[in-house]
Amino acid sequence: MAAAARVSEVKAEGLLRGACAALAAAAALLVGLSTQTETVLLVRKKATVKDVQALWVLAMAAAAAAGYHLLQLLKCLYLGRVGGARPCRRSSRALAWTCLLLDKTSKPL
Repeated sequence: MAAAARVSEVKAEGLLRGACAALAAAAALLVGLSTQTETVLLVRKKATVKDVQALWVLAMAAAAAAGYHLLQLLKCLYLGRVGGARPCRRSSRALAWTCLLLDKTSKPL
């Protein structure tokens, strides 16, 4: 009974982590690849992400968030397959606290 609940929890967390990683990667791509062209007095100027510092920082933050969520997804999948066999209480507690701390700090990004 407990093993079936654990498997469903791992599947749900994996689904949510995958969705977060996909959305963060899509946001990074949309911000990073966007351009805008303006015409002022017959002169055309093309603006990209590298021209505006704030957009460059936003694109890098979204890419970092996507990478973080991808790593968390891989951790979730690994612990779902291997961690159920022989849980080590001390290391799993430290890993859980570390993941919680990183999750809480990555949310504002």
